[in-house]
Amino acid sequence: MKHIWIRAFGLAFAAAAVVASGAVAQEVIKKTTDDKSGFETQLDEIDLMHQTASQLMSAGQWEEAAAELGRVVAAEPDRLAAWSDMAKCYKELKQWDKAAEAYTSAHKLEPKNLDLLSNLGYTQLNAEQLEPAIETYNKMLVLDVVSYDANVHLGFIFLKAGDSEKAAAYYEKALEGRPDDVQSMGSLAQIYADQGEVDKSIAMYERAIAAAPDDQKKTLRSKLGKSLIDTKNYVKAAEVYAALAEQEPDNPATQFNLGISYLQAKNFKDAIPHLETVIELRPEYSQAYQYLAQCYNGTGQYNSAVTTIKAGLPMTENKAGLYYAWGQALEKMELWDEAMDMFQRIENDPTYGVHAKKQIQRQIDLKKRAQMSSGG
Repeated sequence: MKHIWIRAFGLAFAAAAVVASGAVAQEVIKKTTDDKSGFETQLDEIDLMHQTASQLMSAGQWEEAAAELGRVVAAEPDRLAAWSDMAKCYKELKQWDKAAEAYTSAHKLEPKNLDLLSNLGYTQLNAEQLEPAIETYNKMLVLDVVSYDANVHLGFIFLKAGDSEKAAAYYEKALEGRPDDVQSMGSLAQIYADQGEVDKSIAMYERAIAAAPDDQKKTLRSKLGKSLIDTKNYVKAAEVYAALAEQEPDNPATQFNLGISYLQAKNFKDAIPHLETVIELRPEYSQAYQYLAQCYNGTGQYNSAVTTIKAGLPMTENKAGLYYAWGQALEKMELWDEAMDMFQRIENDPTYGVHAKKQIQRQIDLKKRAQMSSGG
């Protein structure tokens, strides 16, 4: 049977027997059987070391495998598979710097191999080597201008660096390569929102929601709702959170955001049941008491507002918002002295103080006006 002989000259660790006549060294070989062909082949010492490393990798012994592969590439620096395997070992060990070094050596052997470039960029990114990662992904774009992998990671890098314009451009390119990529859509939607491009943000979130699997839709809807609240689009936010509330009626955050959306849209009546639900689900949710009291004031239910405020006072350290709502309720009940007392309690508060002082003067004026009208 014909044997394939693989020579390994110049290896310090190769066991060679030199004949007395000074002839060439004998190769150290081992017979093995090719699983596919059934033919016997001859493996030299380097092949045996690489085979050992592969077995160690299969057993999850990544450190030992990496060490063995180090000996392989030291003896045969042009062995691409060994560099790639070494990088895999270091990836498993989360030693990203060493993985990047191994992929760099592999890349030098095959500069146009997109898979190697992709892996190199990934390890550089994890090693916080951002400038080298940018260079690597740009090399990918030279080979494939619509490379999803390069564009999406460049988008991530520039977003992390605070350059939202460049990040958006790369995410948009990533979507050209993979139009159904929910992650890129979500990132773009947030960038548009941060840039104040509300319509583009809403459209992108809706596109992402339509493309997302069911387990991601809730998160995207929640982000869309938050974006709408942040941009003061309260009517649309209420629509989004109403749909979410139907799916998760016992989620206090969803109920709270729905209540706030209605409140900010001046739809106090519809806000009330959702804020009441928040308090039922999480009695310690202190802000809900203040907003619910505001809604009661907005619908003329002043006694209910006062009852809610009293229930909320023990739940919060900063009571200024509750006292302010209490003062508003008392004013509507024409209890101006009591209202003045509430506003005086918070006239030095950094948030409500300026408004409280105005309200104190307002109570004085209202009381005088009432006395003049009654002839008192």
